[in-house]
Amino acid sequence: MVAGRSRAPTLPGILASAAVLVAAACGGGAGLGERCGEWGHGTLACADGFYCSLAPDESRGTCKRAGRENEPCPEVMLASCAGDLTCNRAFNPPLCTAAITRGLDCTSAACVEGLICLMKPVGVPTCEAPRLDGEACLNAQGQCAGALVCLPYAGVPEGGVCGARVSAGNVCDDAADCQAGLTCNAGFPPARCEPPSEIGQPCGSAPDCKSLNCDLVALSCVASAAAAAGW
Repeated sequence: MVAGRSRAPTLPGILASAAVLVAAACGGGAGLGERCGEWGHGTLACADGFYCSLAPDESRGTCKRAGRENEPCPEVMLASCAGDLTCNRAFNPPLCTAAITRGLDCTSAACVEGLICLMKPVGVPTCEAPRLDGEACLNAQGQCAGALVCLPYAGVPEGGVCGARVSAGNVCDDAADCQAGLTCNAGFPPARCEPPSEIGQPCGSAPDCKSLNCDLVALSCVASAAAAAGW
């Protein structure tokens, strides 16, 4: 008996699959039970009122009914509430509620669009507008508007103020504070924006050196391992 051979996809089958993708992309998204996430060379989104249920570490899933206002969140770790609702973990179980407005505690739920959950030196975080140029900020919290960064400044309790990236010689917390081509070199006390150091010059980490090799005991740049070996 000759085993049957699997047949290659036919043109009608290929066109049908393509039609599903086009319909999902152009018709407002995929419906209940339909696939969503990363498929082929694109992403399939779910229609309004549904969300893409994904297993951990998976990029493909199926569309499920999203939670309505005051209903339990279908999946707390995903954006599983309908429309502009957010999963509010202040309730037990967490419920789909309106997003948090300006000035209110955002410990357990997301803020309305355009606001950030502003962490503070003391007290609970509240929904506020992104910080503007010269306003106080906490470093590494993404609190500054647009392309502004949180620059170190001891004159405020937050420890920083929002401003444009700084030039060489200015103090910094990390490389994001510095203009292009500079590193935040912790080999200088305090750390400051500088071009990559030559061999023998101060460094606090490998990226501070042109050789990409920093002696972390002496805090000075040394030759790269390849150069030292004569490669």
